[in-house]
Amino acid sequence: MRSRRGTRTAAFAGCGDSDGFFNHFQRALQGSSTTLGRHMCTSSSQHQYRAANGFTVIELLTGLAVAAILVGLALPSFREYSQNASATAQGNQMVADMTLARVEAVKLGSAVRLSAVGGNYSQGWVVASDRDRNGSLNGPDRILRESPAAKENFEWIAATNGGTPISNVFFDANGYLVLTNEPLMFQLLTPDRDPQKCKRVAVGLSGRAESRKGKNNPCTP
Repeated sequence: MRSRRGTRTAAFAGCGDSDGFFNHFQRALQGSSTTLGRHMCTSSSQHQYRAANGFTVIELLTGLAVAAILVGLALPSFREYSQNASATAQGNQMVADMTLARVEAVKLGSAVRLSAVGGNYSQGWVVASDRDRNGSLNGPDRILRESPAAKENFEWIAATNGGTPISNVFFDANGYLVLTNEPLMFQLLTPDRDPQKCKRVAVGLSGRAESRKGKNNPCTP
């Protein structure tokens, strides 16, 4: 009569373990024990196969679908953040260059201008000394700074508070605006043309420039 240990170990015979671990056991005499052992071996083999081969195609497709949904949800927010950041940076650059022109006018003791490239601030602008205030470089006049064109799909609109378009801003030796009797308003329109997302740069007759958010002061293109 065979021992219980012999019967149990026999149930695992024929599993085909590549390491030869089960080759040391005897063949089972009882069919039910052999069937159970083979079932356990099969389950173990399937688990090992699954672990060795990683994700199934269904699992991979499910993961890709979830990732696509998350990206789709995040993309609009990222675009709006990028647009707002770009508008803020460009508005700050305009304020910085206005301030530079004003300071240089006081330092040089003569007029300095901030002029649009090609008459359009969307194409960029230059800060230059301009003693005779004619909008051209003559004699000792020189360019003090050049700024690039507006980012793609952004647009600058410059005018007096009364709506008269402008392409030159002049500061005198005291830092005040000259050749105009109205404050100036620069508006940077965003690609979506939302008037509450634009940036505004106001220049007072004192020559002081300040940035304003379109949320509180909507643009009026």
